[in-house]
Amino acid sequence: MENDDTPKMQSTAILLDRNKKVIVDLWASIAKEQFPAAQSQSKPALLNALPQLIDQIINALSLVGFSTDERKDISKEHGQQRAALGDYTLKQVLAEMRILRETMFEILEKVGGPLNQRDRDIILDSIERGIVITGAEFMKIQINEKDQELAEKTEVVKQVESDLYESLTTIEKLESEQRLRDLFVATLTHDLKNPLTAAKMSSQILLRNLGNTDDVNKLASRILSNIVRVDTMIDSLLDTNQIRAGKSLTIETKEYDLRKQVTELLE
Repeated sequence: MENDDTPKMQSTAILLDRNKKVIVDLWASIAKEQFPAAQSQSKPALLNALPQLIDQIINALSLVGFSTDERKDISKEHGQQRAALGDYTLKQVLAEMRILRETMFEILEKVGGPLNQRDRDIILDSIERGIVITGAEFMKIQINEKDQELAEKTEVVKQVESDLYESLTTIEKLESEQRLRDLFVATLTHDLKNPLTAAKMSSQILLRNLGNTDDVNKLASRILSNIVRVDTMIDSLLDTNQIRAGKSLTIETKEYDLRKQVTELLE
């Protein structure tokens, strides 16, 4: 029985080696038809490590230089390459490996007839192990990339939160400073208003009760004029503070003697 199987094993390996290009070309055409991600790939990128995987199957069939570690490395490399392309999904990666298995059986049985059970099992085992390793490596890289993307987004969110907190803190400080300025202006104007009002009233009484002495009248008038000017400045300061607080002002128009004002300033 062993003597009958040995020639068959060797012939399967030889048939696979001779028809590798046919298998690969047929697989590539099917992949381009079925998978959108494959349509934009060059043939070397599309095939990637699959020809080397077929070589490993040939070695397994002929029992020459077969290495499970090398087959594992080839499948991992294929999974890494598919993940790096970006357009592939796990479903497409697994499906294209199954199409390779079906294409391989189709061509081998077409040119050499039905395969014996041992050769079929070797091919099935090689492809299935390749599917598992390729899929696992593909998902590992996808998860790592998602984790990295999530970490980057989390960092961005943290930075935005930090900037927002800093902005809110700045706004609170500005609002606090504005409240202090408003309080200062209100206190200052209130404290100034009272003595100025008293001085204004006193100068008015002085003008009415000191007779017609020219010098006295002139000095009293000047005192009153300056008090009125300061009073007007305080009113303007209060108006400015009211505008900053977002309140409206009532505008009153009247005639103004600019020549008189200039003359008083020069005096």
